[in-house]
Amino acid sequence: KGRFWVKINVKGKTAHASRPELGIDANATLAEIISFIRSEVAKLPSDNELGKTTVTFGLINGGYEPYVVPDTAYATLDFRLAPPTYNHDIIRIINSAIANAKKIISNDVKVTYEITGDREYVKKNDDSKFNQLFKDWDESINDLSDTLKDKFKKQIQTINSCYEKLN
Repeated sequence: KGRFWVKINVKGKTAHASRPELGIDANATLAEIISFIRSEVAKLPSDNELGKTTVTFGLINGGYEPYVVPDTAYATLDFRLAPPTYNHDIIRIINSAIANAKKIISNDVKVTYEITGDREYVKKNDDSKFNQLFKDWDESINDLSDTLKDKFKKQIQTINSCYEKLN
């Protein structure tokens, strides 16, 4: 699967918990965003080979005292992408989640996000450049000594084995 990491930052407005209507709850905003994203990712199509696109909310942080409306919050998200889902599909979901949370909590809340990791998925393809590279490498070691050939062939077998496990 591909990997797409995103950090979402929420900036609300602090207030005392006895008067929450004077603040903008960053944690509540983030909770709405997370809920929306989970729901939308679950609706994405799956791939026969790589399965479903998934999301993990690896780190969530916000607030600093129980008697204060939290004015900041953030979450790190780890999306594992499977075809036919691409990064732009996830960005669309994130933007929709932000718009939805603003409608529910407050249009004045500030939400930004940054992409912190991006790697496309790789589907098994015997004609891929990756596989061709190892075929060419395997053929090119025929000009080496028998000792070096054995070492390189073992390395190629290990790399191919790892590649197979990933796919």
